[in-house]
Amino acid sequence: MISCRSLSKSYDKVDVLRNVSIDFEKGSLSSIVGASGAGKSTLLHIMGTLDKADKGQLIIDGTDTSTLSTKELSEFRNKHIGFIFQFHHLLPELTAIENACLPAYILGEDEKSANRRGSELLERLSLSDRLQHKPSEMSGGEQQRVALARALINRPKILLADEPTGNLDQANAEEVLQLLLEMRSEFGITTVIVTHDMNIASRTGRVLTMKDGFIVN
Repeated sequence: MISCRSLSKSYDKVDVLRNVSIDFEKGSLSSIVGASGAGKSTLLHIMGTLDKADKGQLIIDGTDTSTLSTKELSEFRNKHIGFIFQFHHLLPELTAIENACLPAYILGEDEKSANRRGSELLERLSLSDRLQHKPSEMSGGEQQRVALARALINRPKILLADEPTGNLDQANAEEVLQLLLEMRSEFGITTVIVTHDMNIASRTGRVLTMKDGFIVN
């Protein structure tokens, strides 16, 4: 599903990724661990087409992403890749249902159809009574569950999570992680989680360790 070939990336002459080659099979569940500055988030952002490598090739489900125009890449990302970050990045002026359905709206889906699917997702994430609430009216755990619904709304092939529980207390972190793993399993989504938490990493089928821009195991 994801094929990274000799990816390298530098910022201000500092090598952040160094010739990284790695494949992620369809439906697999992987985690990437390592110290801060090891290159984990940079690799994840490149795999999600949010950033571009200076060198190397990224192939997603048979598509060489370097052949896509900026507009095509944006559409490809919105349709095929879901994201969850440490901070939920919900739009404060939108309700939970509007935030969850935003990628579907952008894709041009009928609002009624998008809202129906968004409501179903939020209900399954125990947020049926929060559909019309704005982020300021929800707890951190509830906001992250809305972010999970948003990541899944377009039925992506890939789910990329960067410290998805890093901003939550232990109880909420466990709940969000469990929901993420359940939804990922049900939909068969290829999932990669960047984390500092070895408890989270231990619950994935494959653990990759990064150090100084390299994958060391």
